[in-house]
Amino acid sequence: VYLFFVISGFLITSILLSYRDEVDTGETSVGGQLKRFYARRSLRIFPIYYLTLFAMMAAGQFKDADNFLWLLTYTQNIYAAIKGDWGQLGHFWSLATEEQFYLVWPLVVLLAPRKSLVWILVGAIALAIGFRLEGALTGQGGALAYYTLPIASLDTLGLGALLALAPLDRFETARAMFRKYGVLLLLPVFLIIPLRPTLGFLQPTVVGLASLWMIEMCRVGVGGLMGRILSLPIVLYVGQISYGIYAYHQAPHLILPIETFAFLPGPLQYLVSAVVYTAMTLALAALSWRFFEQPINRLKDRFGKRAPSAS
Repeated sequence: VYLFFVISGFLITSILLSYRDEVDTGETSVGGQLKRFYARRSLRIFPIYYLTLFAMMAAGQFKDADNFLWLLTYTQNIYAAIKGDWGQLGHFWSLATEEQFYLVWPLVVLLAPRKSLVWILVGAIALAIGFRLEGALTGQGGALAYYTLPIASLDTLGLGALLALAPLDRFETARAMFRKYGVLLLLPVFLIIPLRPTLGFLQPTVVGLASLWMIEMCRVGVGGLMGRILSLPIVLYVGQISYGIYAYHQAPHLILPIETFAFLPGPLQYLVSAVVYTAMTLALAALSWRFFEQPINRLKDRFGKRAPSAS
């Protein structure tokens, strides 16, 4: 989830900065760019999200009408924080956080003075760390609120945005050093896990910094064996259908309950069910991409091509 937020902060900010350039040169207006941004984001995110919700409702899977209303309004993260429970389709809390980020960040990027953006992000990152620290100091750090509320994710989203803000021509030397030595950031990720009871509030930030290194490496191109693996058509295709994988991954459990594999011995039951569920999820996501998402995505061209800096 932390990697997902960092990637999102980076890509969305890259897109918005290219939109800001067009506003600054007088090619278009702030209102026009906001319309463009929200139209394209809505076409990408809303269709399969609401398809999932209403398919679940039609299948009689929603026993909590209140939970369904929170999902309808992209506030599942707030539901989890208030109730202290993930609810149904609880994984959509992260998408709710994304949508709430989209409500505010485009306005900031398009309207705030450029020089203030870095300091706004530094403040947001500090706010997130301070919020989780407050939870740790009061003994409430394990509560879902300190994980799912938007404020708790401002550091991971903000770190990605900071990378997008760093001009390549001015920071290439620093980026080169970061690419060379940033791999060392992976070590604290593993060291902090045993210390989670005391330093858990730092985990998102630590993982976020390691994620920055991975994103920067991918930006310039990963070489060697890892580069060849990441460039395999199957790997690229899984990335292409990843939103469907995220949205649909609970569906196979409803179609084929875990009890179906009860005749198998313990460890084998979990192995076989994992393989079957993964295959079903990939099949659902592939069909969705081919026959549902791709046709809808083509409508985005009516609102301008995607920004080259985020491609």
